[in-house]
Amino acid sequence: MKKLLFQAIRRDRRNDTLRAAYLAPHPTYASRTGILVFPRQVPDSPTGPVSDFLDEVHTGLMAFPERPVAFAWGTKDPVFPPGVYKRLWQPDFPNAPILWLDKAGHFLQEDAPELIVPNLIEFLAK
Repeated sequence: MKKLLFQAIRRDRRNDTLRAAYLAPHPTYASRTGILVFPRQVPDSPTGPVSDFLDEVHTGLMAFPERPVAFAWGTKDPVFPPGVYKRLWQPDFPNAPILWLDKAGHFLQEDAPELIVPNLIEFLAK
């Protein structure tokens, strides 16, 4: 689990402090079971319990069409590559700004905070 988790973070951002922060809530192998199981629940088809739940979330989000939305997306995300955004989010939010993060993977907050934070502050100020 440790190896897989940290491979999703940019190599130049990995360090002992970061590892300790991510492992602190799950100090034992037994306490990491959920972390191992959860990625297997990410739907890869339009059917199944998690897909059904995501459909409910989507329906709920569509109830607020006037709410401003912005996206930040890592182009190197191994779990949700750019095609996922284009297929699932862009059709519903075609006018939402998107910040493409060319060097970021799945953990945007670790891979590109220096780009996300100013972008988020600007978005929230509007």
